[in-house]
Amino acid sequence: MTFLELCQRLRAECQDLGSGPETVTGQTGRNQRYVDAIRESWVKLQTGRSDWDWLTGDTPTALQVLTDDADTPFIDEAYHVVIVWNALRKMSISELAEELILRGEDEFATWHTLLCKKYISQSLSFGGWGSL
Repeated sequence: MTFLELCQRLRAECQDLGSGPETVTGQTGRNQRYVDAIRESWVKLQTGRSDWDWLTGDTPTALQVLTDDADTPFIDEAYHVVIVWNALRKMSISELAEELILRGEDEFATWHTLLCKKYISQSLSFGGWGSL
């Protein structure tokens, strides 16, 4: 999903009537909150752990900040929804929307676990014997 599509999905998951945003630039009010929430969610996901493969490889991936409608997070598209769920759980807390808080937390936990399985190299460690 593009940055714009992520913002639109967040609005839908918030059960907000209407449509939009139509673009991520020049927004005000609630549409600006959706844009800010998605942007912040993606930054926090990228920096929330130090063991992501994109940070620990030979050439670490630079922090990606979404700015334009067509910007697309660098993770596989199948995992883009974790950005929406992370944003939803943060937004719903500020709105005191209990149903959305519970749904956001549940969906985020599921998708974040899947993201970790995909993007954190698993190795077995045996005390002083090193890793496999």
